[in-house]
Amino acid sequence: MTSDDFKRLCSAARSPWHFFTEHVFTQDPARGVCRYPDYDYLREFLGVMQKERLLLVPKSRQMMVTWSVVAYILWLALFHKSGVYLFISRNERCAEELLDRARFIIEHLPPYMQPKRLTNSSEEIEFAQIGSRILSLPASPNGPRMYSPTAVFWDEMAFTPFDEQIWTALKPALDSGGQFIGVSSSGGALNLFAGMITSTTSASSLIPPPSSLPRIHRIHYSVHPERNNDAWKHMAQSGLSPTKWEQEQEISFDSVEDLV
Repeated sequence: MTSDDFKRLCSAARSPWHFFTEHVFTQDPARGVCRYPDYDYLREFLGVMQKERLLLVPKSRQMMVTWSVVAYILWLALFHKSGVYLFISRNERCAEELLDRARFIIEHLPPYMQPKRLTNSSEEIEFAQIGSRILSLPASPNGPRMYSPTAVFWDEMAFTPFDEQIWTALKPALDSGGQFIGVSSSGGALNLFAGMITSTTSASSLIPPPSSLPRIHRIHYSVHPERNNDAWKHMAQSGLSPTKWEQEQEISFDSVEDLV
């Protein structure tokens, strides 16, 4: 490692935003491999993740939120605090996809920044000499119960089966100081995520009172610099029903149970 490489490594360790914009690459379905974008709303989101220990993120679709949280968890695991980090999603393949994204970021880092991995499987990445592990967990009632995670990323939270049981399994570890980031687009009104976002008790008796709920940070498509125009909205609305548009992009948690 050269002295310049060491300086870059130190800068990445000090600043996650520097790590994101200088060293993180993502995979876009249309554009291929892309450098992480320097967007204001993403920088604000990173600041919120650093500040809030318990965080819920209702979002429009395709806003780079999942990539951002994966990169943030990876930064924590590499530079900030050793421990166990959990990725949870609605099924086994989705959970493994989150771990694949972390692996993609690692493999596109500069060689001097790539950590050695003791374990590199579809379910776990363990870093040598760091003491950090990132695990992918599919939705199951007791999946997280055996862990005391440093941080948890629960993706597609509104679409995850056993959501109440998973929250119950996670809560003791979170009460002890673990960080939690729950992310989802809207899946309607009848799920734990919606109940927490709307601060109602109709979805579950497990929803805490508003004073103790996680911080809510909404990410709407209008903050994306390439989507705050009528042309994009017209294109994106094509083929979607009004109800689906409201859920997928407008982050509506209105109930549709009475519709035929």
